[in-house]
Amino acid sequence: MRERGDTPPIVLCGTSEAIRRVSEAVERLSRMRTNILLIGESGTGRELIARAIHRSGGAAEPFTAIDCETFPAPLLERELFGAGAPRRSGTGAATSGVLGAEGGTLFLREITALPLSIRRKLLCALSSTREEPRAHERVRRDPRIIVAMQRETTLANGSAAEREGAIVPPTFLPLDIPSLRERIEDIPVLAARILACASEHRGRGPLTIDPQAMELLLAYPWPGNYRELENLLERAARIAKDAVVTVEDLIAAGGRGLAALQAGGSGRK
Repeated sequence: MRERGDTPPIVLCGTSEAIRRVSEAVERLSRMRTNILLIGESGTGRELIARAIHRSGGAAEPFTAIDCETFPAPLLERELFGAGAPRRSGTGAATSGVLGAEGGTLFLREITALPLSIRRKLLCALSSTREEPRAHERVRRDPRIIVAMQRETTLANGSAAEREGAIVPPTFLPLDIPSLRERIEDIPVLAARILACASEHRGRGPLTIDPQAMELLLAYPWPGNYRELENLLERAARIAKDAVVTVEDLIAAGGRGLAALQAGGSGRK
């Protein structure tokens, strides 16, 4: 789903204390030219939040997103550090890849999936001392680096700070992204915004959710987090015959977990 570039992403909508803290942090971080560590489960909207920080800090500059889990290691190394004759980046590390670009934002999803050799090279580049510019030399802008990792990874061995410090430099500012289970009260607002965007995209009238369907949405544990909710409601919007999305529409859209929940009679009363 494409959202307007001048509005906050839907994932940041809601009234919960958890998402309010994240929204305030995004606004604060977007004004700072600093590198950031996003910690949260898959599907919580980490890339959407990274893009929101990027847009607020300079949307005209490029945003490059790389999934460290799926990118082949040789291509990933070439993308980050370049091939052929390197040039000197403001970090003090010689590179001609994305890290050698001027300005913009580099988003690395699942940073822990990086091969150890590339991780060491990246840590070296990010930890290098910036060279002082010569007289009358223009000061270049390094790309902002935003990395994402799973919350459980930081807790697997030792403290979160110890694990994070072994993967990214301690200069990265951490931002914890809540799961949808931790902000369940935001689901009505999220659902309304998702359906409004889906309706507008498909040129149909406004869609709402009937009370029984909303009960199921609120009772479901959402292992896939915001992404699962968004995908389900977008499919339901396509197949809904009327202006109201029903339980049947949600189940037909692929809500198997919702169907099991309904069959078990576990919906909220």
